[in-house]
Amino acid sequence: TTKKATDYTDLGPTDLGPTWIPTVLETSLPSKTRTSSPSAVLSSIPSSMSSEVPSARISLSRMEEIRIILVAAAVSTEEDLFNNSSPQYNALQWISNDDEKVLPLGDSDQIIQRYVMAVLHFST
Repeated sequence: TTKKATDYTDLGPTDLGPTWIPTVLETSLPSKTRTSSPSAVLSSIPSSMSSEVPSARISLSRMEEIRIILVAAAVSTEEDLFNNSSPQYNALQWISNDDEKVLPLGDSDQIIQRYVMAVLHFST
């Protein structure tokens, strides 16, 4: 005979703790009722949901990201950072491409400190 979960309502939790033998409850057999078949007719009405639009945001290079940090903090000017003979440009190039430390872009304070030291180095 198949028992329902409600047949066990009089059995509460025990104070015996966990057991090594699992409790076996009988379950009913799966339903033999068939579901309807998928429709063979395709809809001629277009979907009202739009598809994803490609992002127009272009990923910036590490050098561009650091340049933005330095200009926003008023540490250097765009003019100095684009002048390839300036110590500021050389420091930006080094910290962006050659610095083995590779500071995370989110740590603008450390980037600025390291950049200032690099500017001093390239100024001498």
